[in-house]
Amino acid sequence: MPTDKKNQHYLPKFYLRNFSYKNNKKEIGIYNYRKKFYFQKAPLKTQGSKTFFYGEDGKMEDALSEIESILAKEIHEIVKTRNLPIHDTDVHKLLLQFVALTHLRNPIAIEGVKNSRKAVKEMILEMDPNAKVDDFIEPTHEEAITLSLSTVSQIVDNISDLDYKFLENKTDTKFISSDLPVVRYNQFLEYKKWDHGKTGYGNMGLQIFIPLSPELTIMFYDSKTYKVGEKRHKTLELNNKKDIDKLNQLQYLNSLETLFFDEHTTKYYIENLINNSSIYKKANQTSAELSFIVSPETTEEEKKEKKENLIIVGNTECTTNLEIDGIKMLSGVRLKKLSNSMAQLREKPLELMRNNR
Repeated sequence: MPTDKKNQHYLPKFYLRNFSYKNNKKEIGIYNYRKKFYFQKAPLKTQGSKTFFYGEDGKMEDALSEIESILAKEIHEIVKTRNLPIHDTDVHKLLLQFVALTHLRNPIAIEGVKNSRKAVKEMILEMDPNAKVDDFIEPTHEEAITLSLSTVSQIVDNISDLDYKFLENKTDTKFISSDLPVVRYNQFLEYKKWDHGKTGYGNMGLQIFIPLSPELTIMFYDSKTYKVGEKRHKTLELNNKKDIDKLNQLQYLNSLETLFFDEHTTKYYIENLINNSSIYKKANQTSAELSFIVSPETTEEEKKEKKENLIIVGNTECTTNLEIDGIKMLSGVRLKKLSNSMAQLREKPLELMRNNR
């Protein structure tokens, strides 16, 4: 029997309420840049949602709603008190679940699952037009959602080693959010001009920025790569408008089509932000490339020829030469040599990978 919950959210309402118009919890500023539509008081309950996004039976919607009710309480308390949870506590784990779920239940992530299968199929045909790909089944929308959400616990485990701090906005320009507010970045691998994936959840140098309100962003980061503010302080104050603009720019580049904000953000500001971002590539666009992998069966002749025998599927990433006052690479990190591996993993994710073999 179809559920009566037709309007299904991929961005929880409890999250969007933090950006509501004059904190009324019912309306929110939106800018859809594909339609060039700006509205300062849009109904909040219809934002970040799609009709029967999780299916018509309502089972997945109900399951996610139960998790949301728990997350809502904890995220509200974190924003209200501006107190971050202690590492490895239950609240810390819930915070990590919020990160993983907000990313994986998003339409961008779901389409990424579908597009990755499609990209592999197209690449196979490009390599061999006569290849038999009839049995290469692309997942349905519901299957793609299930596949995406199946990695929640894996992501939580992989990012459990990251440190985290508040970035407190002390300027008159407010933080904005988007329809995919979980922004992954990697200043270290960008500096190293690493050609492959930079923002995998297990990568060394990973940074995650999530705006929680117009005044507060939470940043997760690899503490063996970066120094964020003073070691004793759990908050880094941002007093330069340019730093706020840079973080807001990441929200645009990471998004699908819609930006969210409170009453302080004008149409002029948003359009100017988008215009200034045009020199950078949008993130989360599926890409596929051919590479070469050496196995025990690889002959010496094949090693010399370096014949492409590996299809790498990934997504474009946010790369803006980001620099924020108070966020610096640790001394000596710039000289660190990268391995020959396709993924430059931190110690914890590397350990998890070895244990799962």
